[in-house]
Amino acid sequence: MCDYIYSDGSKCQEAPLEGSRYCALHISFEEGEKLVWREKLEELKLSAVARKLQAGDFNFEGAYLYTFPLTWEVLEEFGIKEIEDNIILSNANVLEVIIRGREDKPLKFKDLLIYNANIQELYITNSQFHGIYSIPSTVYGILSKKTNDLVEDSNVSIVDPNLFKIEELQTLLDSNCYVGKLYIILCEGSTLWLNGLKSLTIVLSESNVTDIWFNSSMITELVLGKNLSVSNDINLKFSAIKTGKLIPPIKIGGRLYLNYTNIHSNRFAVEMFNLAKRLFKESSRPEDLDNLEYHFYREMVARRKWKVELAKEDWKITNKKSFKKLFRFLLVKFGGILEWIFLDVPIKYGTSWKRLLSIWFSLVLIIFPILYLLTGTVPGIKSYWQAIYFSIVTATTLGYGDFHPEGLGTFLASLEAIFGTFMWALLITTLGRKYLNSS
Repeated sequence: MCDYIYSDGSKCQEAPLEGSRYCALHISFEEGEKLVWREKLEELKLSAVARKLQAGDFNFEGAYLYTFPLTWEVLEEFGIKEIEDNIILSNANVLEVIIRGREDKPLKFKDLLIYNANIQELYITNSQFHGIYSIPSTVYGILSKKTNDLVEDSNVSIVDPNLFKIEELQTLLDSNCYVGKLYIILCEGSTLWLNGLKSLTIVLSESNVTDIWFNSSMITELVLGKNLSVSNDINLKFSAIKTGKLIPPIKIGGRLYLNYTNIHSNRFAVEMFNLAKRLFKESSRPEDLDNLEYHFYREMVARRKWKVELAKEDWKITNKKSFKKLFRFLLVKFGGILEWIFLDVPIKYGTSWKRLLSIWFSLVLIIFPILYLLTGTVPGIKSYWQAIYFSIVTATTLGYGDFHPEGLGTFLASLEAIFGTFMWALLITTLGRKYLNSS
């Protein structure tokens, strides 16, 4: 018998190839091609697959296959009308997996298990199944571009109900799942829970799904295509996304979570954070107020950076020869710096009154009093407490007149008075915005 031992402890019942301890299914490509020609090895492996399918056995754990064809044509050849078990490709190495039904008769099965698998390309079309369990597998291509015509006519339904429990969260965050291209098109009633993915191109389009979870993922390109409908939430927390696009109309019944998500493309960041902000604004839950403020702030930061990028690109188009566009770029850049100094740093675009008060107290109660004492430019001030008193009176523009600055002190006092007036205006704006959002 073959020396391969399945994860449940049972041994493979297939006969080993001559000169090897493993059967045609479990012999590696390298070892097998030393014994026979590749074409012959491929033929032996397909014959082994056919025998298992004919016996109603869909467990291909640990198999080395050039191709794994699971189509209605193949199943009907063996008199199989339906698949009642899971399709298991865990720990397998497969160059191409083809799972294909017909438009009038989708291929139905329970789950596709590809734990710890190495799969070069995975094609699924006209199929309906409960779940895809891929963590921590390596999948280099799922529904790749060369099958776009096939995908667009398909009726794929992916349902992944509550795959992971809370205690398994750390496993998800530490998972090592690599996917080249993931296309979810024309899906019905599915929960997509694929946390911890890396190096992805994800396209979600013309589908009705329940939830989308891609926490702690590294995504090269994320496309939320037209007619995408999500009943509940889209969760992309702690993820890194290089670029992407939103193609309306998109309907999201819940919320879009982008907390601690880094989106490299400022254009896409503006689109995503704006969408998230609008969804949180429509929510009536009090706990969503903080998320509304957070996503609004992230949108404004991305919008500021995007403006500078657009102006710079506009100047580069002229091969950096247009003085007018260079001047516009520098003006936008300078405006961005001022926006950062006066709106981002002190109040985070009106979302943080705590930061504003921290700055106010730090400057009025510590920085300016120390400057008045060190410079000695306010006659009569001999102690730190007197310096604090003068600083507060100056910042609030009360001006009792019991202390009169001289020389450099007049400049410091004038600067503090301007600062105090500006800070009060920002505080009123911030608190007013908080009140309006909460109501």
